[in-house]
Amino acid sequence: MVGFEKINQQQSEFGKLKTISLRGMMVKEAGPDIDQYVGSLTLLDIGENCIESWDVMASMASAMPKLTTLNVDNNRMKLPTNPDAMTAAFGASLTVLYMCR
Repeated sequence: MVGFEKINQQQSEFGKLKTISLRGMMVKEAGPDIDQYVGSLTLLDIGENCIESWDVMASMASAMPKLTTLNVDNNRMKLPTNPDAMTAAFGASLTVLYMCR
């Protein structure tokens, strides 16, 4: 396969996606089956959404063991209830975090 068909096939295999942008998509939280879709994710842009707390973001991130870059700018998140748990949730792979506003 070449061209559009090849790209379409790659994008339809959600479990293999490396980069996802959900910017401005009104995301509030992840569904219960998030694990099967985001295991290979290395970059997530979830800026300008409705994420209300770091606890919710940590719950999402714990399903992404390979996540290296996370953009959460323009979400009005409350401080985490247990800051020490954030280290485990975001894992050792996260190296870049964007948090403007």
